Amino acid sequence: MFLLTLHLFLRTPRIKNAYITLQAWKQTIIYDPLNQIGNWVGSDVCSYRGVFCTNATADSTIQTVASIDLNHGDIAGYLPEELGLLVDIVLFHINSNCFCGIVPHKFEKLKLLIA
Repeated sequence: MFLLTLHLFLRTPRIKNAYITLQAWKQTIIYDPLNQIGNWVGSDVCSYRGVFCTNATADSTIQTVASIDLNHGDIAGYLPEELGLLVDIVLFHINSNCFCGIVPHKFEKLKLLIA
């Protein structure tokens, strides 16, 4: 049953990429005092706290991650290269956290991101 459920949620490349991205990011989080990413478990990324999905603009039948809002989470960690896979993201709200390191070069792929 778990494999069937996992397959259903990962049936589109965009949701699969979002799953890969968010799980990679979760591994780089070293401090999460408010447990902001505590429910980032399983393949239904659209149910993750702070992750918001919508239909893709190019194809309304495809669901995709449109925004991430972890504002004021007091989270510490790094931003992984995999974040560049979220090509449909328009909002990435992570202020009032403690992310360190450099912004990954793959962020240049996020053409819809509002500056």
